[in-house]
Amino acid sequence: MKYDKTLRSELYQMGLTDSQISKELGVTYNAVALWRWKNCLPANRSNTFVSVKMEDALPPDKCDQMREFLASLVTHADNVEGRVDVMGFMQTYRETGFINKEERACEN
Repeated sequence: MKYDKTLRSELYQMGLTDSQISKELGVTYNAVALWRWKNCLPANRSNTFVSVKMEDALPPDKCDQMREFLASLVTHADNVEGRVDVMGFMQTYRETGFINKEERACEN
């Protein structure tokens, strides 16, 4: 399928991601990524993550639990060489009772 190469460039300049451009043009994601690579263009990133203060997202008691968890994670990271296995840490944290059993049951 032929598409307008000018449109591809315009969509890129508008800040669309490779995925969005590929959908607009009816081509594969890889086709757009390869075009970008051949033209030394960096990927446009979507801003899907929005920063929210913990206090605005959680009730006070949950903020306290989160602070305790994060403090424990930082302490663990300070005592480990290399990369921290966050998922493994979370599993151990749950198993040691820092999160009560009723809350753990609701997570699954």
